[in-house]
Amino acid sequence: MKLKQLVFYAFLLIPLILPAQNKVDFGLFLGYAEHGGDVHSWGRHGAMITQNASLAYGINLKYNVNQNIGIRLNGFASSISGEDINLDLPGHDKRNYSFDSPIYELSLVGEYDILGHKRWRERDTESEIKNAVATSTNKTFKRIISPYVFGGFGLSFTDPDVQWNGDNNKPSVQADIENTTKTNFQIPLGIGVKFDISEKVYLSLEGSARIPLTDYLDGISESADPEDNDAYQFFGLNLGVRLGKCKDMDADGVCDSKDQCPQIPGKEMFQGCPDSDEDGIMDSEDSCPNLAGIAQYNGCPDTDGDGIIDPDDDCPEVPGEQTYQGCPDTDGDGIPDNKDECPADVGTTDNNGCPIKDSDGDGYADDVDNCPDTPGSMNGCPDSDGDGYNDLSDPCPEIAGTLGGCPDTDGDGVADNLDKCPTVSGSKQNNGCPAQKTRSRAEIINGFSIDDIYFDTNKSEIKDLYVYRINEIVAFADQYPEAKFDIIGHTDNRNSDAYNQGLSERRAKRVYEALLKKGLDKNRLFYKAVGETSPKAENASEEGKAKNRRVEVRARL
Repeated sequence: MKLKQLVFYAFLLIPLILPAQNKVDFGLFLGYAEHGGDVHSWGRHGAMITQNASLAYGINLKYNVNQNIGIRLNGFASSISGEDINLDLPGHDKRNYSFDSPIYELSLVGEYDILGHKRWRERDTESEIKNAVATSTNKTFKRIISPYVFGGFGLSFTDPDVQWNGDNNKPSVQADIENTTKTNFQIPLGIGVKFDISEKVYLSLEGSARIPLTDYLDGISESADPEDNDAYQFFGLNLGVRLGKCKDMDADGVCDSKDQCPQIPGKEMFQGCPDSDEDGIMDSEDSCPNLAGIAQYNGCPDTDGDGIIDPDDDCPEVPGEQTYQGCPDTDGDGIPDNKDECPADVGTTDNNGCPIKDSDGDGYADDVDNCPDTPGSMNGCPDSDGDGYNDLSDPCPEIAGTLGGCPDTDGDGVADNLDKCPTVSGSKQNNGCPAQKTRSRAEIINGFSIDDIYFDTNKSEIKDLYVYRINEIVAFADQYPEAKFDIIGHTDNRNSDAYNQGLSERRAKRVYEALLKKGLDKNRLFYKAVGETSPKAENASEEGKAKNRRVEVRARL
């Protein structure tokens, strides 16, 4: 077997020993070859393109550098032949040269697949994007029709058998015999169009020409047309196969090119994506991939059937309302049962869904009712005489009056309850009585006393309505700077002795502090607590208890 045939058939065996690679294509070519030389030149002398055409076949291997560019190794085989008699040129019919030769070619070309980048497109659906990874497998195959061009360099192997018809003694013929080479360089250039049959198989129609670098392919040159080199062409179909098993990164049996979840094992029915909860909805479209659900809720369950999926349902096993994140509000108080400490009783938000206690039923809750055990409309307290002062703060709760809730019968500015002479006009300095004699400063100081600064139950804060009493003490102290004041705290009998002692002390101290803030010297003020030991009235009634919750202020030298 000749060397050129050994080289060609060795090339045929390469696909059998080449390891399968994802980037390698193997092709089989079948078509015909045509040439233009000294005794057959269709391109220059008008012969038909198919005249003297010969069957051509071959194989090729291509390494894909990227989606558009590849490097292809070709191996072709055919034969060429020609006769002068077939040329319509003067003298050729008389010369009557002829030849035939096998022709083999090995060539290496670069191929540019113009639309190759559209064959493997980026994933673009919502589910594809969720599961895509930043690798080459982040693509999916699409069949296309793509034109391509190629060019490179090659070696042609020939063995021309020339029939000189008795002219072999001419000098030009002898020169041809001596100069004929059987191995020559050629530059192949070609175009084609590729049709994708499937992801693995394609068919291409291509034609290629060889830029001639020799005039001895047909063994004839000097004796014919030495100015033009010989050329040849291939036309035909190439059946290509993309070698190698498909890449399957997650080993789930679905090729990465078709796998919408190439790094996560999945099922073929879901294009390689998983269905972790086995509910028939793949994870990429399942809002609850680890909880078996239904398509209506995008794969999420609704255990209690209230139309709210379990992940969004604060009470997934009890039907509820959307307003309360799937929980019921049994008592209808606007507080869902899971946050309602009294789910069967209407309550308030401030009291954690429980009703607020209103002992006397007057509409004022006990915690804001100044008289929690007695119904009333003035902060929960009654106003028995209707004078606008509630009984708790009214020194005269049974008699209507305008002076702190008490009447002033003689109009001297001293309320009857404080007026020593309620029917005779007098002065405040004389406790509402007219002056009968001039009292000494000592008598005036020692006679000063206030015993009606009242307090709420268990409270020690001074009410605003008694600020005038504080101011009255301050005014007296300014008038008699030598006077000292005893501040005495009292309570009713509602609590234990120890508690009442402390509460009465706090009340006395509050008055003491209020006088200090008004500028009185602390050396003039003395406070003490007597608890419930000195009641002003009977503790048997709420009215009596209210009068006993007080502070008295007495002046002395």
